[in-house]
Amino acid sequence: MKVRLINATTLVVTAVIGFFLMTADVMALPSQDILLKSRDATVLVATTGSEEFPRAGGYGSGVLLDAQGTILTNYHVIHRASELKIWFYDEKDPNHYPAEIIGIDPSADLALLRLDPTFLEIREVETLSYLEIEDKNFEVGQSVTAHGHMLGHQWSVTQGIINHIERPGKITPYVNILQHSAQIHQGNSGGPLVTDEGKIVGINTYILMPKGEYTGIAYAIRGDTVRYSVDQMLEVDEVIRPAFKANFGSLNEFMAKELREKYPNYIIPNTLGLIARDIEEGDYAYENGLRMLDTVVSIEGVPINSMYDIKDLMLQHKPGDVLELLIIRHRQYMILEYKLGQLEFPYLEYYDKRIEEQFNQKTP
Repeated sequence: MKVRLINATTLVVTAVIGFFLMTADVMALPSQDILLKSRDATVLVATTGSEEFPRAGGYGSGVLLDAQGTILTNYHVIHRASELKIWFYDEKDPNHYPAEIIGIDPSADLALLRLDPTFLEIREVETLSYLEIEDKNFEVGQSVTAHGHMLGHQWSVTQGIINHIERPGKITPYVNILQHSAQIHQGNSGGPLVTDEGKIVGINTYILMPKGEYTGIAYAIRGDTVRYSVDQMLEVDEVIRPAFKANFGSLNEFMAKELREKYPNYIIPNTLGLIARDIEEGDYAYENGLRMLDTVVSIEGVPINSMYDIKDLMLQHKPGDVLELLIIRHRQYMILEYKLGQLEFPYLEYYDKRIEEQFNQKTP
């Protein structure tokens, strides 16, 4: 089966702003106050491409985080944008407001915008709605609503539940992803996934579409990754993420069998953990002490059984931090002091390619 991942960024927008409510009859909705607050905190983000990148323009969603006009959205919504226009849900104010990019986190597909200060002079700050980020409580089966501008139907809200709380990131495994069943489409990119308490549990980013057919499987950047990213972007203009810069595999029975067949002269530990693969002399990992088929069983005293265990740990560290690894090498336990490197991601080329792929899909 060929699987294709589609951005939720829409390239069309309707002229009439409306609020459309779609939900399953079997589920109880959050309070009307929560729904209206979430709707009012959700914005429409319109971008204009540059002369060099005219295909970069389009539409997406965003969410207001504070009374100072800070807006969170997906990076792919604003990639190569020369101009940003922000609309709020307000029947009395159809105007748009300018914004600038103040921070980017391309590896997590997130970006932070700031409204022009004149916006706060025009609008009464106390009337603004903004949402807080939930960065701790994620449960399978938890009720959530997705807010955004699906297929040009602006300020739509759909309801669903969280299906899974630990999907790997599409770009890097160090990013936490939620899978959920709230319906999203093109245009929902950057919009909030909201709990019944009115907090941002995720930022909607993409959907899964085998052979172009809608599946109802949606993905959002999880709240703890969102919080880490926002805090970093408020300090620096680009989030720099730590990385082991090593190729790891989970040491389950299937991996162990494969490794025994491929490397019959190596000893494969009878344990769980992460096993280092393809380590060669001169590599960053080799220079920092890792060797081929070293098995990492704990980091900083935390047991490590899979990449899921590393993701949460990486949110607590930065490049240059030295971590204590407990490893197995040649049937012996060893302590390795390992210096984290910097995640390298050629994001300009990556997102340029995505724009071209989307354009080609729309071109007969």
